[in-house]
Amino acid sequence: MPSQLKGPAPAWLRSICAEVAAAVPVKSNLQSLACRWNAHLEKLKEQVPQAQVEDQGETVCLGEMSPGCRACKQGKWDCIFLTMQCDLACRFCYSPDRIDRQYRGSAFGKHPEQLADGYARAGVEGIAFTGGEPLLEKQVLFDWLAFLKEKCPDRYFWLYTSGKAADRMTFQTLAKLGLDEIRFNVAATGYHNPVVMRNLAEAVRSISNVTIEIPSIPEDEAHLLAGLREWAKVGVRYLNLHELLFEPGTRSESMPGPRLDVVLPDGHRAAIDPRSRPLTLKVMKMVSEQALSIRVNDCSLQSKIRQIRMRRASLAPQTAAPFETLSGDFLESWCGYAGENDYVLFSPAELAQKQALLPGYRLVRLARLVPLSLDEQPRWVLCEEAGGNQVGFPGTQTDS
Repeated sequence: MPSQLKGPAPAWLRSICAEVAAAVPVKSNLQSLACRWNAHLEKLKEQVPQAQVEDQGETVCLGEMSPGCRACKQGKWDCIFLTMQCDLACRFCYSPDRIDRQYRGSAFGKHPEQLADGYARAGVEGIAFTGGEPLLEKQVLFDWLAFLKEKCPDRYFWLYTSGKAADRMTFQTLAKLGLDEIRFNVAATGYHNPVVMRNLAEAVRSISNVTIEIPSIPEDEAHLLAGLREWAKVGVRYLNLHELLFEPGTRSESMPGPRLDVVLPDGHRAAIDPRSRPLTLKVMKMVSEQALSIRVNDCSLQSKIRQIRMRRASLAPQTAAPFETLSGDFLESWCGYAGENDYVLFSPAELAQKQALLPGYRLVRLARLVPLSLDEQPRWVLCEEAGGNQVGFPGTQTDS
């Protein structure tokens, strides 16, 4: 990566170039892990031929998928953290420890009015309430749901909860306010907690779609498999199984178990448990063979990567400058300069035209990573003079 620009370049352009040069190059290992995923898909097709595999293998499910999951996989969803307080301490929790316990908001802002405006501009189709435990702030949940349902009546709304802090009145109120789906994390309470099981049955009576959403934890296989028939019988419509992640800065980081390190193209590092996918496959096979009336969504690492990529694409229109063009996860542009105050910015589509109109100007290709929230500062990843040896974006390097 060139660390200097030739000629009297503008100071702001030199600053961008210095930022890019100082960054540690990212080398994703997803390509080297792809064979594992492809082998998993082959076993799935053989053992559960009814399963649907879409989006080049990034979307896998048995039966229809929740509208909320569909919105999520298209990057057209928002997750509102109503509180970071929680009455449990799950060993697999992915909530970052660094977030203030009093935080309330989402990638689109901290007030319902901001959120409604952002949803309209970004084409958000699904809206989730989470935490912490959002039912510890029931009145806030009721107020925000009522406001957003009025402002965004055609969106799909759902709630994440352990189910402990609920009761019949809670579900009836949520249904009246227009909640479309509620998702129980039964792994948080031991899978068969009597209070949660009673609330699960109560939720089915009031809310259209009831889901169990849990990580696929190998050590909990017996509990998971034993619960399938019970959950289907009570009326659970969907089962979302997350591939078990060990996420830095969260409780899950200290969970025991074998690990495969993962480096994403944007530099994020985590790890997965290689036993988690086979357990999800076993669940799908059991549901299929026993014809249980529950739909299973495999929320794998690949699925999450798609979710992040599509999220960047949905936020790009709100973060891009007029001269920038979306290219994968990046906003690309060009700068022609001949001095400190003699420069012009333009899109890649105008390159040939500008080369003819700007003889004597030096041309520089620029790119920055599309942020995942509106308050996130964009990260410059490329500052390269035309004709340079660098090909592509630094964030797309992969193992061969």
